[in-house]
Amino acid sequence: MLIECLVAIFILTTICMLFVSINKGDMVSFKERERSRDNSILLNNIISELKFNVKLESLEEKLINDKLSINIGADFNNKLQNENILNINDESSKKLVLVEKVQDLENGVKLNLILKEENIEILKYEVKKELWMEKRKEEKDIH
Repeated sequence: MLIECLVAIFILTTICMLFVSINKGDMVSFKERERSRDNSILLNNIISELKFNVKLESLEEKLINDKLSINIGADFNNKLQNENILNINDESSKKLVLVEKVQDLENGVKLNLILKEENIEILKYEVKKELWMEKRKEEKDIH
């Protein structure tokens, strides 16, 4: 009887440990997916800002050796509502977006946007910034 109880306790303990380890694995993958989603949203916000709310001339002025880095802090989205993206620079942050000018186009530029965290490349997008995007913004402001 004692042996049967010990075997039953061992089996229940093993099943509980297996269940806990599976849940920990799910939590790790959930956190990773959540972080990936947040990074994707952040980079998409930056792409939209550069495409539609920044003039091509001011972007080219800020590019040094065809590169520009934007340091991203915890309150980046709040600053983005009130400031120009080219003026936001949080030195204490571990995340940054590197904007590289790849090519001059007839009516704009082609840019690479690279999201880095602790010098590790996380996401990379190629974006075209064209003049019609600025004209569209100006037309919206008029109406």
